[in-house]
Parts: sequence; C-alpha cells; structure tokens
Amino acid sequence: MTAFAHKSSSPTPTSRSRPPTRFKIASLTSPALVIAPRGLNADVVDDTVERLRQAGAHVPGVLWFTELWRLEEEGHQQALAEVLAAGSTSTEGLRELGLRTVASEVGGGGSVATLEALVDSGFVELGEVGGVPVDVASLPADGTRVVVATGTEASWASEIWTEPLIRALSSDARPTVLAETFAENDSDAKRAQEVAFVRDDDVLSGEVSTVDDLEHVAGRVAVILALDDLGDSVVGHYGFGAGAESSVPVFVEP
Repeated sequence: MTAFAHKSSSPTPTSRSRPPTRFKIASLTSPALVIAPRGLNADVVDDTVERLRQAGAHVPGVLWFTELWRLEEEGHQQALAEVLAAGSTSTEGLRELGLRTVASEVGGGGSVATLEALVDSGFVELGEVGGVPVDVASLPADGTRVVVATGTEASWASEIWTEPLIRALSSDARPTVLAETFAENDSDAKRAQEVAFVRDDDVLSGEVSTVDDLEHVAGRVAVILALDDLGDSVVGHYGFGAGAESSVPVFVEP
C-alpha cells in the first residue's frame, strides 16, 4: 500500500472543518469505484484508477456509461424499460429510475441484477485498467466510495446524466467525489461548470466533494485526498474554478 502525500500551497484555511498544516496524507483501505461517461478522456480516467490503487484502494475498474442513456430512439427506451421492469413513464423519468437503481446497487453489497442487465444491453460498459480483469460481481462492495468523472468533452452527460446520478448517490449516502475534466481549448466552456450544481446547492455541497481539474495530475491527487477525507465525513471543493476552496485538501494533526 502506498500513501499519497501532497504539500499544501495555501496559507489560509481551505476546509470547513479543519485548519491547514503542511501535509495531507492519503492511505485508502476501502473499495472504490470510478464511474465515467463515454467521450471523456480515457487516459485521464484510467490514470485516476491507477493512482487510487497506489493509494491503497481496491478499484476493480471503470463503469463506463454509454450514450444509449440519451434514449433518443424508441428501441433504447424500450430496452431500458425492460431492464428496469418499468411501466409507462417519461423519458426523463425512465432515465432517472435507471440511475437511481445503479446508485442503489453500486457499493450496496446486495443484488447487482439490474447492473448486469444494463451491461448486457449496452447501457454500461466495464473498463479494464492495467490488465486487471473486471466483471459486475467484482464492482460493488459494502462501503464502496465513488468517483464520478465528467467534463466538457462529454457534453451529452452534462445535459442528462451527471446531476441525477450524483443526486441518487447522495440520497443513498454513498461517499462521492464529482471530478471534472476541463478542455481549455473549448471557448464556450468555463472551468467548474460541470460541478457547479453541487457547489451551488446548500445540501449537495455538504454531502458531495468536487474537483474541477481532473485533467491535471494535481487534480487526480486531489480526488484521492478528497475520497480519503470522506471517510472522516469531511467534504470539500478543490481546483481553480468558481467555488473551489483550495487546490487540494489539507491535513490537521490528530
């Protein structure tokens, strides 16, 4: 197991519940799962998994959500309704039901039947990282902490997927970090726009941690440190965009 240490560059308090000192150290012992939408930079997502493993977390792989979640075709709507055994409902309602079901099965230690069906029907793909085999049964475990990666590269997810998934995970009290990759060559995008709905919400901002620079190594380190902090019920917001408290979490002596 490798502990991650990061030197804090901020001389002022950057967390609601702890004063700053020089170092924050992460040594994760809990299982973790990375969820991401197709279209996001796979190298960044895979590197996040590898760094989480180096910090001691058991991370089987990546749960990739595909664009079938758009439900633009009637066949896709019918397929999802069959998986969920859902009756007549709106497209939005069907999608939110699916995401709530995923949130309840991920890390719950119970049945993963719906998640398996979503993989079989193409709504979810399992991403192997570093040659480590992955299957649905290996993903959920009691006490799993979740990293949801999103970004301006996967605009379809921003529109329909990210917020309802985060709200479902929060509702299930699943320790979660929402991390944004920002494409600096996108003149229409602003850093932290993908995490703003959490940072601007009085409830979510106290339940879900955010990072707005996952495309940088420092952002991936911040994700690890933030995920570790969630084990102590410390929530924070990191990066360089609007609403960030500091670039990385800081550490207080016990």
